[in-house]
Amino acid sequence: MSRAFPGRCRPGIVKNAEFGTIPDQRCTADALHRVQDTHASGLAAARRIHHFAPMAKRAAQTSLFAAAGLDRDAPRPLADKLRPQNLAEVVGQDHLLGPDGALRRMLETRSLGSLVFWGPPGTGKTTVARLLAHATELYFEQISAIFSGVADLKKVFEAARARRETGQGTLLFVDEIHRFNRAQQDSFLPVMEDGTIVLVGATTEN
Repeated sequence: MSRAFPGRCRPGIVKNAEFGTIPDQRCTADALHRVQDTHASGLAAARRIHHFAPMAKRAAQTSLFAAAGLDRDAPRPLADKLRPQNLAEVVGQDHLLGPDGALRRMLETRSLGSLVFWGPPGTGKTTVARLLAHATELYFEQISAIFSGVADLKKVFEAARARRETGQGTLLFVDEIHRFNRAQQDSFLPVMEDGTIVLVGATTEN
């Protein structure tokens, strides 16, 4: 019997590792296509396995390092080390966080609404937003208008909807929110109105 390989045949017979011998068929286009498709599928699967194996290995290594807490020993800026861990540790901003401050009253009544923080860099806009999420037990999601577009916003909104279905709210902090155009800013309206997110924007522009 003559030797046959995938993609080759002799009159009347097609041989392949998967289909075996196909009797009473000439070298038709259909038979050749099935042989070639099987061969191509095997090569594609092999390429996928080769491509993803290193990525899975790197992900596992990253998770092990994080689980060991090694990231806590990495150098951090002084401002990050001294970042307040709760609202009582925030110094200044008494008109917002003092006994009669607007944010303090919102927290006491559990009625935190969407906000925009305006001020120069380093005045605590991001820190206060993070602490507000902690105080109200909301999931803190942070994005920057400099690096985010409509596609990124859609992903954030879908994730917030999924969390809402499980009873978890979302505080979305948008840094440099003034950099979004009018259409991008309007995309926040539906998810703000139905309570999917609480929006806290930060801007250095008035």
